[in-house]
Amino acid sequence: MNEYKLMISNFLDESSPATLFELTPFHINKELQNIGYAHHRMLFFRDSSDVSQEVRDILLYQVVNENFEQKRKDSYEAHMNEEYGTKQSIYEEYLSQTMA
Repeated sequence: MNEYKLMISNFLDESSPATLFELTPFHINKELQNIGYAHHRMLFFRDSSDVSQEVRDILLYQVVNENFEQKRKDSYEAHMNEEYGTKQSIYEEYLSQTMA
């Protein structure tokens, strides 16, 4: 099972549109890096209460990696091949688990 440290670590004041979203996998592998994991791209946006696409991608990877090996492969291949429709449909299938 993959484990992640997850927290919002910075205080957001009126002048800050975003802050770092602390999503730190305990084991960073090449696939995580390929789908966008980089500490500086893990963002939480104050005005929309949304997260960056990279955070969504990492959360999706985590959910499907832990539970659905074939879906993890499908999601990874869709990302690497820039098949955003395929990746979006997988994301929507697991939305409740990635953003709970």
